[in-house]
Amino acid sequence: MSTFVQIMILQFLVSWAKLQHISLYQAKMTLGLQHLRELNSPGSEDQGGGCTDADIVAVHGLNEDSIAAWTEPDSGVLWLRGLVPMHIPKVRVLSFGYDGSPILFDDVRIVDKIQSLAVTLVADLAADRSLENCEHRPIIFVCHGLGE
Repeated sequence: MSTFVQIMILQFLVSWAKLQHISLYQAKMTLGLQHLRELNSPGSEDQGGGCTDADIVAVHGLNEDSIAAWTEPDSGVLWLRGLVPMHIPKVRVLSFGYDGSPILFDDVRIVDKIQSLAVTLVADLAADRSLENCEHRPIIFVCHGLGE
C-alpha cells in the first residue's frame, strides 16, 4: 500500500473518530432530566397563585434518546418544545433520557434496569420540583413504547 493511501486512510479514521466522539458527547448531554420549556425563572413560579398548571415529563423508548424520540425527522421540530406550548400554554416540559441500548435490557437484567431508571427518574423529579417550589403540581407522563 502506498504512503498516500495510508495517509488518506489515517485521515479518514481520525475524522471518523472525531465524529464518534462528538456523537457520544451529544448523547451524554441527553441523559437525565432536561428542561425543554420553562415558564419562569426557578423559584418564581407557584408563588402568589402560580402560573404553571402541570409538568409534562417525556420518557423515550429503546434505541432512542430524549431529543430524537420527540423530533419530527423531516422538519427537525422538537414537538415537545415547539408544538405543545401552542396548545397547552401553561405547562413546563421536561424530558428524561437514559441509555436505551437494547443490549442493556436483556432478559436477566431488565427488571433491575427498569427499576433503577424509575428510581433515578423519581429522585431527579423530586429534587427538581423541590428546587422549583412546585412539589404539588400535577405531572403528566408522555412515554414512548419499549421495543419495536
